[in-house]
Amino acid sequence: MDTIIKADKVNFSYNKQNNVLTDVSFEIDKNDFIGLIGPNGGGKSTLLKIILGLLQQDNGSLKVFNEGNKEARSKIGYVPQYSKIDLDYPISVWEVVMSGFLGNKKIGSRFDKKEKYKAEDVLKNLNLFELKDAAIGELSGGQRQRIMIVRALVREPKLLLLDEPTNNIDEASGRDLYELLHELNKTMAIITVSHDVDVISRHVKRIFCLNNKMACHNAVDVTNGDESENMKKVRHRQECIIH
Repeated sequence: MDTIIKADKVNFSYNKQNNVLTDVSFEIDKNDFIGLIGPNGGGKSTLLKIILGLLQQDNGSLKVFNEGNKEARSKIGYVPQYSKIDLDYPISVWEVVMSGFLGNKKIGSRFDKKEKYKAEDVLKNLNLFELKDAAIGELSGGQRQRIMIVRALVREPKLLLLDEPTNNIDEASGRDLYELLHELNKTMAIITVSHDVDVISRHVKRIFCLNNKMACHNAVDVTNGDESENMKKVRHRQECIIH
């Protein structure tokens, strides 16, 4: 399989003293579906931002689509945490979706017909077109997450990053969301961040356990209870944080 991300001993710190990431190494292939788990402060969101090129590692090597992370950004779709969405801001579903094109445009540029047709097409494919005129704050949590995925998909990414996509949505909406991700995984690689080891292990192909350092596992091994000591420590630490 083709490797689309290769990280070799990536290190990062915000204050140049205490590493958030230490010697993080991994590879991701073009049809991978990765669950990224770990405790709060373990470096999950930081790693996504480095892959996106929003942060630069202190040292180590990171290639995305055999390019630097900044150069590869146009090939990546990103769905931020639910808490990052301002539900009181008066913006429609259509405006949210069209904002997905802004990264490719100059300030003041208008959206062209091709972009509008693409947005309509993705909304229709996900059965969300009838919501295009609704205010984003009027939607259910599950609907909002789907709209944010549409926003990421309009640029036709080859890699989709999601930061805790099932937070603040009900169980049924979470199942629907993973069904959608399984369908999308046929044409793109996916990395999704989660705190829930048990849920994520039922849906992804591999699990990356990140707590300053990285450990990689096959999801089936975790489902069958064959956890490494590192995974058990992370699960225990997560339970302590939650409880």
